[in-house]
Amino acid sequence: SADASIKNVSPSFFEQQYYSNHFAWENSFDKSFYSTLSGKAELDFPFMHIALGVNYQDIGNYIYFNTDAKPVQWGGNLQVIGVDAALNFKLGHFFLENKLVYQNSSNLSVLPLPEFASFHNLYYQGKWFKVLTVQLGADLSYHTAYKAPAYMPATGVFYVQDNIMVGNYPLASVYANIHIRQTRIFFKYYHFNSSFSGYNYFSMPHYPFNSAMFKLGISWNFND
Repeated sequence: SADASIKNVSPSFFEQQYYSNHFAWENSFDKSFYSTLSGKAELDFPFMHIALGVNYQDIGNYIYFNTDAKPVQWGGNLQVIGVDAALNFKLGHFFLENKLVYQNSSNLSVLPLPEFASFHNLYYQGKWFKVLTVQLGADLSYHTAYKAPAYMPATGVFYVQDNIMVGNYPLASVYANIHIRQTRIFFKYYHFNSSFSGYNYFSMPHYPFNSAMFKLGISWNFND
């Protein structure tokens, strides 16, 4: 499949004018121009599924929040390319799901992106005693280090920063899902590797992931 689109986007009222105790701006931004080309191909086999996708976007007059957490407009053209692949395997009751992404921004000081990101999920799924559906597995997510946007609580926006690198850290969890009749139960030991993988686990500057924790959830459908 393939897709193409062209659109003009008017700046929001918030980007044009804002006044508060901590921030104030009054801008006269032009419309942003987005040209997008994308394509996707998929192959299905009894034991494997493959999906490949490519996305290219050219952005003119891009509006972003600079290092002072104020909106500015980039006068040139910004190019962003992304390539993603899904590789899923099945062997009996065992499944392995993989999602890999490569992306590149032509100006990382305006639109920072991690170069590589991935997600992996390995699990067993089967039916026990003819009524109990069980799923046992572990998942892991990772992306390369980059200067992730910081958060400004006063305005509720993310803005570019050039001091702190975030990423290059694997976030791993183990889980169990159980389904019997109208009842679903899940158990998850989130971020179990936090105690031995170092302490540089941040989702964005100054905001760390939660350390290891146990989660439990129950869903009971009262309708037959």
